[in-house]
Formats: sequence, structure tokens, C-alpha cells
Amino acid sequence: MTSWTNLYAGIDPYSLSDYYRYLNCGYFVPAVGGTDKMTAQTAVGTVRTYARIPGDQEFTYQSWIEPVKQGRPS
Repeated sequence: MTSWTNLYAGIDPYSLSDYYRYLNCGYFVPAVGGTDKMTAQTAVGTVRTYARIPGDQEFTYQSWIEPVKQGRPS
């Protein structure tokens, strides 16, 4: 949802309208972000996705992805 040329410019309005279009159709689409460090212009970890993992669970991919899929932020 951000511009590749300027990650700090904010949300692209065209992407945002697509997101709301899905919501208006009844789909729940959790928004996530990440960086794959394609250029030296992007700092590692610039875009992140956080999820709250219950304290009694060990951190694993599965324990992280479940709250992400359910849209439970940190």
C-alpha cells in the first residue's frame, strides 16, 4: 500500500480503495507488511508486521501466523 519510490510517503490511495472494496464485499483482509530489501535505499526492517502471541505459547511461525490471519494486532 505504499509507494516503492518513497516508503515514507504514506498509503497509496489506489491501494487503499482496493482494500475498502474488499471490506465492502464482506471479506476480512488483514493488512500486513514486510521488506525484502531489494535496494540499498530501503533500510532493513522498515516495514514490519506485529502479532500478539499468547504468553504460554512458544514463538514459532505457526503461533505467529494465526493471530496475523485473524487480524489480532499487538
